[in-house]
Amino acid sequence: MQNQHVMTEEEFQNELHNKLNLRFFECTRRFKSVGRAFRRGHITNYGVIVPNRAFHNRKNTCKRKGAHSRAANEQKKRLYAEFKRNARIL
Repeated sequence: MQNQHVMTEEEFQNELHNKLNLRFFECTRRFKSVGRAFRRGHITNYGVIVPNRAFHNRKNTCKRKGAHSRAANEQKKRLYAEFKRNARIL
């Protein structure tokens, strides 16, 4: 009899997170290698294409205290982060 390795719960969760379970196949039209696109973070594990970053990482340039000249950029960053976080949960 051979000794088989039993997965820990942490290994099992990592295995589930790293697998592709395509529900939407829109990514197969755009990417030649869906697995590579998933590893690079271009698609979610369900096949949804992640949009490009709609902002740049420029810091606040306003010198007045309490004023923020990059409010729209900060809002875009929050929306993008929320999308990425929700895409991982799907």
